[in-house]
Amino acid sequence: MADGGAVTPDNSSTLLVVVDAQLIFTHAADPDGRCVGYIARHIDRGGYGLVRYTRFVNRPDSLPATQLGYDKAMAAHPKTALVPAIARRAEHTLDHAGYGPNPRDADELVQHARARGIDRAVVMGFDTDACVIATAFALWDRGLATAIDPRGCASSGGTALHHAALRIARRSLMVME
Repeated sequence: MADGGAVTPDNSSTLLVVVDAQLIFTHAADPDGRCVGYIARHIDRGGYGLVRYTRFVNRPDSLPATQLGYDKAMAAHPKTALVPAIARRAEHTLDHAGYGPNPRDADELVQHARARGIDRAVVMGFDTDACVIATAFALWDRGLATAIDPRGCASSGGTALHHAALRIARRSLMVME
């Protein structure tokens, strides 16, 4: 039991994935730090079987750069760093240059989770309409029942895109309410 008689949920069979809590995204998506604070408190609450972090690192030859003209978040840019409140908690970070983790990393992550008896995942982070939902789908497609926690998500594209992504997730995945 936690303080106040509330029962702390047993998350020992759950993988928590914190997606792209980086300076470049949180500045626009979470200017008041509400989501970052929620994520940090969620991590500190503990009890997860496994916690992993992702970080978008663009490359000149990536599809975002070559097809969309997105030239931000290149490897050497300081804003690719995780925000301090998350960075000091991040033990293992997966870098990716697309919307979700690269397939090999996703496969290894799910295999590692399953070896620990983990059968579900919770995803939160930035941007809901891009990397968060892509990461959730990648885990789902590999057999982990996956939910997005909207209290720990936001989009640098604005609230309309955030809510649109949650509508898709409610139809195709799970969303914690």
